[in-house]
Amino acid sequence: MSEKKEDKDYILVFAGLAVLFIFIVMGTTYFHYTGDKNYDNRGTFGDMFGAANALFTGLSFVGLIVTILLQRKDLNTQRDELQKQTQSINKQNFENTFFQLLSLFNSVTSSIEITNDEGTYKGRSAINEMSIHLTREIFKAAKKKGKLFTESTLNQAVKDLEKTEIMEIYIDFYNYHQELIGHYFRTFYHVIKLIHNNDEIDKRFYISIARSQLSSTELVLLFYNGVSPRGIRKFRPLINKYSVLENINFDLIPNLKLRSEYENSAFYTPISDKTTT
Repeated sequence: MSEKKEDKDYILVFAGLAVLFIFIVMGTTYFHYTGDKNYDNRGTFGDMFGAANALFTGLSFVGLIVTILLQRKDLNTQRDELQKQTQSINKQNFENTFFQLLSLFNSVTSSIEITNDEGTYKGRSAINEMSIHLTREIFKAAKKKGKLFTESTLNQAVKDLEKTEIMEIYIDFYNYHQELIGHYFRTFYHVIKLIHNNDEIDKRFYISIARSQLSSTELVLLFYNGVSPRGIRKFRPLINKYSVLENINFDLIPNLKLRSEYENSAFYTPISDKTTT
C-alpha cells in the first residue's frame, strides 16, 4: 500500500469516527429528552443542534487543514521526483556530450600523422615520435653550450638548462607541429572544461575516464603545454584542480625544473577527494 493511499485511509477513518461519535452523543441525548415532559429541557435539546453545527464547522476546518497539509506533502513529493528526473536527464545529456567529445578526441589523435627519416607514423605512434623529437631538441640545446660531453655530463647539462630555455625549445617545437597538435590540445581541453562546468556529476570519476585516454608520452607533451603560453591561462588551472597529470612518468622528462610551475595537486589526487568519490 502506498504512503498516499495510507494517508487517505486515515482521513476516512478519522471522519467516520467523528461522525459516529456525533450521532451517538446526539442519539443518546435525543432519547433522554424526548421522554421528558419539561419543555425547558426540550428547548435545551434544541439548543444542542447549534452546538452540533459549531462542532461540524470545527471538524470541517480541521479537515481542511489536514487536506492542505497532505496536498503540501504531495507537492513536495512531486517536486522531489521532478528534481530527480531533471538530474537524471541532465546527467544523461552530459554523458552523451562527454562521450561524443571523447570520441572526437580519439579521432583527432588517430588522424595525427608525421613522416621523418625513419618512416611514417600515425596516431599515438606519431605523438610518441614528436615527444622523442622534443627530447632531442632539449639535448641539442645543452650541447650548444660548446663543451665536450660524456653521457653523464650531458645529462647534467640538460638538467642545468633554465626554465626559459626549456620553454623556448617547447614553443619552437609547438610552432613546428602546430597544425598537428594544436587541434589535439584544444579538444582535450574542452573535454576537461565540460566536466569542470557540470556540478551535478562526480567530476573525479569522469576526469579519470578522460585521463585514461592519454598515453605516457601524451602526458609529457601535456606537461609542457600546460606551462606554455598556449595553456598557462586556461588549461593549467584545470590541470592543477583535477590532477590531470596523475601517473605521469617523470623519467621521460630530462629536465624537471618546469615541475615547480604546477601545484602538487596536478600530479596527485588529494586524499580528501579520493575518500569522497
